[in-house]
Amino acid sequence: MEALRVHLGLDRIDLLGHSAGANIATQYAARHPHRLCRLALIGPGTRAVGLDITGETRRRVARLRKNESWFPAAFAALEAITEGTGTDWDAISPFS
Repeated sequence: MEALRVHLGLDRIDLLGHSAGANIATQYAARHPHRLCRLALIGPGTRAVGLDITGETRRRVARLRKNESWFPAAFAALEAITEGTGTDWDAISPFS
């Protein structure tokens, strides 16, 4: 991003990062804060800011949807994934 900013001849930029791109935008902002006017992070992940979301945290948040018709199957898949015994990522898509 820095090379692109220089190539475009811009002193400062507005930067938008979405999803995994928000991790890159966050790293750029940390390294070059003086080069940013504005920073927007849309649906950022937690990795770039050093947060670790545990399996228990994921299960606790998922339980907020316990009254949904799809919950039993999706929660069973989530438990298996967070315990390291499951791989059915499609089954947990309702939580997204």
